[in-house]
Amino acid sequence: MLGNTEGTELIVEAQDMDKYRNANTAKGSSRIYFMAGEHGMECRRLAWDPNYKGIDDWRLALRKKERQRDEERKELGNASMFKEVQKPEDFLQKYRIYQLDFGMEQIPIPFAFEGIKGLHRAGYEQPPAGQYRLVWDSGLPCAADSTERERLERIRHIFSDSMPEGYRGRQVAPSDVLELYDDGRRSYYYVDTGGFEPVRFSPFLAKPMQG
Repeated sequence: MLGNTEGTELIVEAQDMDKYRNANTAKGSSRIYFMAGEHGMECRRLAWDPNYKGIDDWRLALRKKERQRDEERKELGNASMFKEVQKPEDFLQKYRIYQLDFGMEQIPIPFAFEGIKGLHRAGYEQPPAGQYRLVWDSGLPCAADSTERERLERIRHIFSDSMPEGYRGRQVAPSDVLELYDDGRRSYYYVDTGGFEPVRFSPFLAKPMQG
């Protein structure tokens, strides 16, 4: 694989996201780093959007998004005669995002980027907070009559494509934990493949947000 290295200075490891949850794939990924080092080359890790397994899923998702945008443009054109009524955004929903922390060695976690069933298959009833890191703590302007599910969907949307300035986490994806909180109440949700599952979570066991 690295037999002809003349002029090559950088190797980009771009295996599918299985490398974060499958021990055999993780070993293959680490092998690429080892071989690059043997030949005096730098090796960097490419992480796909964790909502997709790899480049094939990502390309299919791009085409789907393009079709959705075309349909939205048509609907907007058909509805241009109507004035959109917006709900007043009259309170600030505080929220936090927790994501799995793989460490410097990228140790695989079996339920990484899996839905709630994947978490249970891995032997966990609740997400193990000690394997998570706090990556964001902020507020979201919301309408007073919005539901928690609506607020969670807005958070997922905000962190799906373009990331807010200063954000150092990944795109929000299955296996993440979202916290909605105020002065007197906290609720935690596991990001599932098709929604959000209420869970118990111990934030004090999670690793702190990096500066």
